[in-house]
Amino acid sequence: WCGQCDVSKTWKSRFKCIAKVRHVDSDSGSFLNRFNGKPMLVKETSSARRYVTNEGIRIIEYTVNMHKWAYIPKKGIVSLLPKLKEMTIDLGFTIEARDDNEMPECILASITLDKINPKEVKIIPSELHVDC
Repeated sequence: WCGQCDVSKTWKSRFKCIAKVRHVDSDSGSFLNRFNGKPMLVKETSSARRYVTNEGIRIIEYTVNMHKWAYIPKKGIVSLLPKLKEMTIDLGFTIEARDDNEMPECILASITLDKINPKEVKIIPSELHVDC
């Protein structure tokens, strides 16, 4: 995947995100109750690029443009924004297996977001941006 994600639409479309909100209650809304913890393939609305930093670190940057999503998923995500300050969200990323020899799927990266306040998110200073 790493060698093909930036040049092959077929390979790029195998990127999978799994988001799970901890401690979901019945007031969380139907969107969250329905899709919590379900894998989501990110296909048409993403881009990938590979590069090497000046320090020799190899990086794959994967960008998802949520503005291109259908109305319902966008509305569901937007409905969660006011509640982010109360949520703990576990995110995992993997590549979709298409053959038995690619199983089991393994988590490539994960992160836990704990009680994020969108109004207090800091911008990364330009001096920390990576030249590519």
